[in-house]
Amino acid sequence: MTRINTNVSSLTAQKTLARSNVSLQQALTRLSTGLRINAGKDDPAGLIASEMLRANIVSINRAITNSERASQMIATADSALNQIGNLLNDIRALVTEAANSGAMTPDQIAANQLQIDAALEAINRIAHTTAFQGRKLLDGSLDFIHTAGAVPTIEDIEINRANLGPAGQMTVEVDIRQAARQAEVLSASGVAKATTVLRFRAGTTVTFDDGGTIRVNARSLGDAEAGVTVRFVYGGDNGTLSAQYDPDNKQLVVTFYGDATTTAQVVSAINNLPEFQAEEVTAGTLADTDDGTTATTGYDQITITAAKEGPQYNNVRVSVVTRSGVGTPTAAYYADTKNLVITIDSTNDTSLSSIAAAINSLDEFNATASANGDGVVNGATADRQALASTGISGYLTSAFSPATNAVAVLKFAPSATFTFASGAKIDIKAANLSETENNVTISFVADSTPVGQEYAEYDPVGKTLKIHINNASQTTAANVVAAINALPEWQAFVVTAGAVNGAGADRNLSARTAQDQLTIKALLPGADYNGVTVRVVKASGLGSTPTASYDSDNKVLTITIDDTVATNLTAIDQAIDALPEFSSSHRSYGAGRVRGNSADVDATANTGTSGGNVLLDDLVFQLRGPRGSEIFSFQAGTSVNQVVQAINLLTDSTGVRATQKEGLLTLRTLDYGSEATIDIDIVSEGADGQFDAALSAKRATGSDIVATVNGVIAQASGNTFSVNTSTLDLSITVQAGSSTDFSFTITGGGALFQLGPEIMGTQQARLGIGAVNTTSLRGKSGRLYELGSGQAAALAKDPARAARIVDEVINKVAGLRGRLGAFQKATIDTNISSLQDTVERLTEAESAIRDADFAAETAALTRAQILVQAGTAVLAIANTQPQNVLALLR
Repeated sequence: MTRINTNVSSLTAQKTLARSNVSLQQALTRLSTGLRINAGKDDPAGLIASEMLRANIVSINRAITNSERASQMIATADSALNQIGNLLNDIRALVTEAANSGAMTPDQIAANQLQIDAALEAINRIAHTTAFQGRKLLDGSLDFIHTAGAVPTIEDIEINRANLGPAGQMTVEVDIRQAARQAEVLSASGVAKATTVLRFRAGTTVTFDDGGTIRVNARSLGDAEAGVTVRFVYGGDNGTLSAQYDPDNKQLVVTFYGDATTTAQVVSAINNLPEFQAEEVTAGTLADTDDGTTATTGYDQITITAAKEGPQYNNVRVSVVTRSGVGTPTAAYYADTKNLVITIDSTNDTSLSSIAAAINSLDEFNATASANGDGVVNGATADRQALASTGISGYLTSAFSPATNAVAVLKFAPSATFTFASGAKIDIKAANLSETENNVTISFVADSTPVGQEYAEYDPVGKTLKIHINNASQTTAANVVAAINALPEWQAFVVTAGAVNGAGADRNLSARTAQDQLTIKALLPGADYNGVTVRVVKASGLGSTPTASYDSDNKVLTITIDDTVATNLTAIDQAIDALPEFSSSHRSYGAGRVRGNSADVDATANTGTSGGNVLLDDLVFQLRGPRGSEIFSFQAGTSVNQVVQAINLLTDSTGVRATQKEGLLTLRTLDYGSEATIDIDIVSEGADGQFDAALSAKRATGSDIVATVNGVIAQASGNTFSVNTSTLDLSITVQAGSSTDFSFTITGGGALFQLGPEIMGTQQARLGIGAVNTTSLRGKSGRLYELGSGQAAALAKDPARAARIVDEVINKVAGLRGRLGAFQKATIDTNISSLQDTVERLTEAESAIRDADFAAETAALTRAQILVQAGTAVLAIANTQPQNVLALLR
């Protein structure tokens, strides 16, 4: 059918040609751009995927750049830390060299100190100037900000990494389940019931024929008035009641007269004595039948024993306190301080048995009373000063001998006293404490010596001192004293002025010098009072009242007497008895008086090892500690104090420190933790020794702290623990042996590195870099700045400590470098490699989606070109078909 109004073939050809042109245009566009997708309509889904991949690629490329920059920053910090490490090594060498003080002069050591000062300044300069792109790296500005400084038990903290999250802070909660411990060995083992004896004043009860009764007690604690015989002597019908005490023979003699002497009068006479006091129990009257009545003073005491075996009741201190209106005594035990306190009435008598009953009411102790005196305790007397300690009696076996009460005997200058017929009195003393002038016979020789020209002759070989006076007239005590003082070996003092009669009985006077002495005894037994030095000093204005003081830190008991006035031995006894640690008694073999302007002030004494706690036989052992080993050799009789001193002299070599309390030797490592060990190898011990058998262990090991941080079990070494999780990496050192829980907050800070393409915590790393100046760099031995001139660890003061500080700081700087290096290598470098791989894969994926395939597109172009050409030709043919109708009209 032939039509001219509608050319369907032309329309078909036009449509096909248009499609071919679109295909041709698309092929030309893809080939010219190289992209398969040039507009959203090309591939909407592909475009979306491509754009997402392109965003990922851009972010990852920036993350790679960030990581590379972070690596460069860490490399800068590492380079600076390397220089600090070199300076620290130089300092360590200088410290070691300066320790060679035997071969180095002070000037050379001072030169080393100057070099150390310069190195410290250089470290501070590096810490404050090291920067990357204008940002300081080692001055502490990149450290984390936290509140751990408010926790008193934290000694050191290092926060390496923390993910603070969207809130920008993190709370760190630490639960310490078990404190770190040192290795420890004791010189005792086995268990027993700890025991002690609480001893009160020595005293006795005297009962007369008519039933009258009095109590006689010492005024002070101690042995001086124990075992004294109290004797009553009937002197006849007439006389004056008297009480006299002879300390040398331990006799208290009361002489009474007639048949009307009352017990109240006897009490009054005894109370005039400085050593004793008495009280009336039952009124009575003495008669001649009471002649020869005697009694002997003894101790009232209470034996206190723990109810259970074991060392938990070792070193329990038993003391007495007084309160008014107490009535029935009470007892209380304070386990935290190991104090057993007995409370008695401050004025009224308390029976010994009631005190024992009060102690027996406690669950922890049993008590037995032994009334060897008057059976009564009075809170208004020295009984309130009674004290005792269980020591280490809770152990069955001890390496040292039992404790005793340490004793020192203080001997004064040899002396003698002369009382003349006129009542005049002089004291003669040797000018020194030497035994040479002891036991010297002093006599008066009456001859033609003129009055006022008296003289003295001393024969040290024959041990005689002769004083020449006039045989026909009197001279004065002052003249005699002047004659004696002309000799260099002797001193003399006027006690009472008066005449000396060479024509009378004074011409035949003679005496022999002897040394007055004080016996000073510790109230508590044990080695704590071994090695106590007793000394005498003088001061002005004391008169006849001396003072006594005890310096427990330096173990010095000081007796202070007047520099001019004579002091009686009894007064010195009373001064020492007032101390809570000691009692004193005296023996008046010489003048019985001590003088501050004589050789008496040079008198000294020492308790030595009289407190017991000594080795029972020879001993040799090897002690191995965390820092090394040493051999120790002791002879029998060596006190526990001397063992402690010997071990502590080598503490820097072994890392083990020794202490002793009440005879218990304790060896502990300086360090805490499982790496702190003590090994004791007994090389040899005598047959009577029990050191080997008594040791609590031959090998001991400390234990590390056990702690959790935010619920995570921490790795620990000694007092230091650490955690390393995806959100927190920190290390904390607490005070030695601390078991206190704590918490703190990290509020910011740290160097934040964006290592991934996404802005989220898991693709970021926040690293803390602390300050490395000399104030911040520290170890457990101290801070680095302490090595500077004039500081505590300067070369001239403590080079050993300086060496320890430098070693600890070197480890800390090396640890910081290692941490930064590990972050650089394990985190940054691997992150860069991973991101580069990811970019490669993403780029490949994005290219597969978006890029044009030139082979396919070239084929499509050729096809489109042919189709366009063919379509054009066909369209031309189709357009000519309507003209064929004209042929029909011809």
